[in-house]
Amino acid sequence: MASRYDTNKPNKQKQVIDFQKNYHHICSDINNLELEELKIFLESHSKSPNGCIEILKKRAKSIIPRHITAPPKSQLPYLLVLDFECTCESPKPLGWQHEVIEFPILLLNTQTLKVEKEFHSFCRPILNPKLTKFCVDYTGISQDKVDTAPTFVELLPLVDKWVYENVVARKVPFAFATDGPWDFFKFLRPQCEFSHLEYPWYATKWVNVRKHFSRYYGLRGGISYMLECLGQKFIGEPHSGIDDTRNICSIVVQLLEDGASLCINDSLSANKHV
Repeated sequence: MASRYDTNKPNKQKQVIDFQKNYHHICSDINNLELEELKIFLESHSKSPNGCIEILKKRAKSIIPRHITAPPKSQLPYLLVLDFECTCESPKPLGWQHEVIEFPILLLNTQTLKVEKEFHSFCRPILNPKLTKFCVDYTGISQDKVDTAPTFVELLPLVDKWVYENVVARKVPFAFATDGPWDFFKFLRPQCEFSHLEYPWYATKWVNVRKHFSRYYGLRGGISYMLECLGQKFIGEPHSGIDDTRNICSIVVQLLEDGASLCINDSLSANKHV
């Protein structure tokens, strides 16, 4: 019996893409497909039909046989997806120093697209130990959660140990992945400085997910916007560190499924003026 999405049916001829053509001609054929045609084409190749038309066209192009396209950059086997929550106030007082109050990490296997391990801890601030009302409302983190949590000085060695046991000791290449440069450049670096701790060697370079999303799909925005473009909904509470991290992870998984190669593309040295 013919498939529901059989592109050889007479009324489905526009969805047939001739992979014998060169790369640019194939891309042109895909660009000429309408939204519903793209969805049918993607479903016939067992790909997700969800997302805006720009996303679907890029996803369709990921189906082009590898011998036609340029060889992809090597994909790191593991990504450690992270999104901090920090102390905050609005309006921000002059000289205000953000302190990390939530430290979540998801260990993503980029081959299986499965999260293998999770690290999550709240963190007790020292400079401003009492959370502002704005911070509590914004992050959903209550005072009692940080009061009973380790300080950053106590927490970072636990993170180092977790990273060592889960990737370093296994001798597998890895990198952290974040939504932009801010987690490491604006939050972790100054936190280490005023805590008088050496900055972690594994966080000097990372995978900037927002930058990869922008370059791969031609669309730029925050977590909620990227999810909307992919036809996904935010799961959980925005500005919860662990929920933000899980949603960033969903974006990463879809990028990988759509053929993106998420190499290291950001660093501390590249963000001196951020």
